Amino acid sequence: MAVRLAMHYRTAVSGDYKDIRAFLTAQGWIKHIDEQSFCQMLENSDRTVVALDGSRIVGFGRALCDNVSIGYLSAILVSDDKRGHGIGRKMVKILMGSDPHIKWVITCGKKSFTFWEKLGFRHTEHLMERSRTIDRTRTIDKTIRKNIAPPTMKKRIKKFIKYVVVKPKDLVMRKLYSFFNE
Repeated sequence: MAVRLAMHYRTAVSGDYKDIRAFLTAQGWIKHIDEQSFCQMLENSDRTVVALDGSRIVGFGRALCDNVSIGYLSAILVSDDKRGHGIGRKMVKILMGSDPHIKWVITCGKKSFTFWEKLGFRHTEHLMERSRTIDRTRTIDKTIRKNIAPPTMKKRIKKFIKYVVVKPKDLVMRKLYSFFNE
């Protein structure tokens, strides 16, 4: 008979970052964040929590908080096979702590409204958001330089690009064109 290990929760440590990143990637998150930025993101988080089923990460959450008046729940993710077992609720409770004077906010998708409402959150029209811009040029440039090394391949692609209509709005094609015409 297999021994069932208890679910446990703890603060994320730098040794967890690679596994957390793999977990989040499997959940379809962090596609736009490189590894170095990801580590910096976790280092700069005031509060983190990892949910473990044995040694397997099945949940992760992080928050930013001034510990006086306001906190922001940045990410709460639970693996698909473990949803509905109270893991997300427990992680939120850990991240928020016990101070009732701190106002907590989160940005979330409509599909998760019910979950957040059960935890006492409510939709408000008082919150404003300024979306980030992602420097996709830097990411594309790194990818091109990393993945296209052989000079013969460079010549072939340069030749191909001469025959492709490069639209000004097509960032990938502009980057390829500029890279091969250096």
